[in-house]
Amino acid sequence: MSTQTQPPPTRTQRPPTGSAPRVDSAQWSMTVTPVVAAFTTLCASTAMAGVISGMRWLGYAGVAIIVVTAVGLGLRAIRTPVLVVGFAQMLAVLCLLVALFTNSGILGIFPGPAAFSELGDVPTLVLWGNEDRVICAADAHRLRDHSSTEVHVARGIGHMLPLEAPGWTNAHIIRFLGSLRQPVLRAA
Repeated sequence: MSTQTQPPPTRTQRPPTGSAPRVDSAQWSMTVTPVVAAFTTLCASTAMAGVISGMRWLGYAGVAIIVVTAVGLGLRAIRTPVLVVGFAQMLAVLCLLVALFTNSGILGIFPGPAAFSELGDVPTLVLWGNEDRVICAADAHRLRDHSSTEVHVARGIGHMLPLEAPGWTNAHIIRFLGSLRQPVLRAA
């Protein structure tokens, strides 16, 4: 006499009623990461307001957001490692900078030695606290070697310069922006 055993019936686990559906990491990566990249790019793009006259910088910020998000989504769609996606997005931003701020990019957008030299001529303000324990203040002095870089070091201030010395920081930023004679942007 033979006995056949049947496997126990499988049960599908369902989330309890009223709980949110579970989001896996791939879905998170495809939805939240591009939004964070776009927001970060927008925040960084606000720096262009100092070198692009009027509200035109918003158009360039929009282009930067679209390019960074498209590169990220495209590469994530083909399951590119996150680190490679990050480097590709930084390269895309560098190509945008070369296209906007130089006349010597390879094919107009790709960075080459001459384009890096031109980007080094963009006026830059460096504000630093001499008691910064995160990044040594000696690094600020090394930046003085660049002809278009203006460096100021605050005495008795640490890493959180805008919070520790807001008046000093704002005064230097306002004076620096006022000293820019014309927009640095070459594109019309």
